[in-house]
Amino acid sequence: LFAIDHVVIVALALLPWLHLRFGPIAVVLAVVMYFSEWSIPGHRSMSWMKLCLPFVVSFIVLLGYNWYAFDNVTGPYGGNAVEFSRTSTRVFASLYVDSFQGMFVQNPALLIGVAFLPGFIRRERVVGWTLVAVHLLFVVPNAVHVNWFGGASFGGRFGVSAAIVALPVAIWAIGQILVRAPQRVAIATIALLIGWQGVNYVRYTFADFKMVTLTQLGERYQTFSLLPNS
Repeated sequence: LFAIDHVVIVALALLPWLHLRFGPIAVVLAVVMYFSEWSIPGHRSMSWMKLCLPFVVSFIVLLGYNWYAFDNVTGPYGGNAVEFSRTSTRVFASLYVDSFQGMFVQNPALLIGVAFLPGFIRRERVVGWTLVAVHLLFVVPNAVHVNWFGGASFGGRFGVSAAIVALPVAIWAIGQILVRAPQRVAIATIALLIGWQGVNYVRYTFADFKMVTLTQLGERYQTFSLLPNS
């Protein structure tokens, strides 16, 4: 267990090398891991020094590499890379409810997870709040990033990681429905989720969505979208 702890910490310290926005996520996970370990009686092998050292070394080397490669310690991102505005608020909402790329539209089971989130947090407080924090640390930086459209696949580029973090709560919620709800209600709920997912699959698989912006898609199919005009 000692070796596994340190391998995980090193892996978290290297996470910002994938993208700078993973830095806060790595810190949150490392801090939660540290305090969770100390809550286990007789298992206190990790000190603050062992926790922080890999992060400090990784951070310094990453800043040096960015300075060498981009003449900027933050890499390709400058001071105008983020924007807090009405537009970023719309993009934040679109990550959830956009007609074509919203994670709640593409994956309706996540809505069940939202409904059951308070119960999950009451049952697993640390895990629940950690999932909420990591989820928001995926979504919020993407919403304020000025590349509003994110290429040809808005949700595919920005939403998948956040949706994956939300899956444990959704799976737990569906399990609670199957166990606690009347059989007819449980069957109807699962059938609705499968049907909704099937409709989305048909839409995205057989419709002509190639190489057009999401705004153009909204105009073509007259569907709901909160994305800013390109």
